[in-house]
Amino acid sequence: MIETGARPADVGSRPSVEQRTIVIAGEERTLRLLRFDGRWLASVDTEHGPTLGADHSPYLAAARALEPLGIGLADAMAMVGPVRPRP
Repeated sequence: MIETGARPADVGSRPSVEQRTIVIAGEERTLRLLRFDGRWLASVDTEHGPTLGADHSPYLAAARALEPLGIGLADAMAMVGPVRPRP
């Protein structure tokens, strides 16, 4: 079962950073999304260190970061959910 709790990261003047708490196989992990220069970086904490994914789409970036955990594109999209529009 996959659960998600979306919340903005507490980063002050950088509103393009978003953070999600996701649950994979009963374990909470942090998914971070950072928008910069028209692209997205996604990072997920794992027991072996963080993973990283990059793309023009936040959903594809997240899918690439979640792939080592066995998470596919459809589940990654559900975990990311809506992203904040560019300010």
